[in-house]
Amino acid sequence: MKQTEAQKLVDDALASQAGIKDLYDRIDAASPITIAPSGEKTWASTTDAAGTTISVAPTAHPVESLAHELLHADLKLAGFRQYCTFLTVNGDKTVFQLASALDNELQHHRMFSKFVASGFDPTRFYHDGDYQTYDAVRTRLKRAKNDRTTAPEYFLMYLSVIAPGGAGTERRREQLERFFQMTVPKEKMALVGEAAAKLIAWSEGTDHDAGAVVLEIVQTLGDFDGWWIGASQDFPNDGYFTGQAFTMSDAQRYAASK
Repeated sequence: MKQTEAQKLVDDALASQAGIKDLYDRIDAASPITIAPSGEKTWASTTDAAGTTISVAPTAHPVESLAHELLHADLKLAGFRQYCTFLTVNGDKTVFQLASALDNELQHHRMFSKFVASGFDPTRFYHDGDYQTYDAVRTRLKRAKNDRTTAPEYFLMYLSVIAPGGAGTERRREQLERFFQMTVPKEKMALVGEAAAKLIAWSEGTDHDAGAVVLEIVQTLGDFDGWWIGASQDFPNDGYFTGQAFTMSDAQRYAASK
């Protein structure tokens, strides 16, 4: 996609609905918006001290796609803290995968009610290919090896079951939930359910700092010592150790050994 095509999608969205224009203008005033073509098939956004960049991909629903990214920015401007900085002395990347997924999903759960209240179509909360999500998860679940698939791996799949809104009907969501209950070993499903309950409980609150719940979910799903999850580069003050504390020198020695 070219820059001109990306800008046209945004311009068409802004011209089609007053509500999206108001939201755009409010975010732009607080965090100047830059529009850029996405290198992926889906939209994305970043918000930092320099402003907000919205990466645009081809879509049949530019209004909802733009609203989704604007609400991500709105949440961050309201104080949502992203825990996306990592140091480790452990080769297991599970913590990185979990924390990265939770950063997005916690925002979605907190954003969704505002998306609906603003008049946007809840079935278009995600990307154009979302109608395939439940089938894709079901296929992955069928291929999972119960003795080797871990609770975190099941949880990452289960995020689609508890995700708010989307193209899947409630009937199909319930069917997928039952399929999880029938397919996943009980002891692992119990951990998945406990982690999901923590996510949902956080989303129903008002705390914008997600660090504690990210750590709780990671620790619920397994014993993942050797990681630090941070909201900034201020190690070790602005973050959480998943287990025993380590030093920057420990992390540097580990990195040099790889």
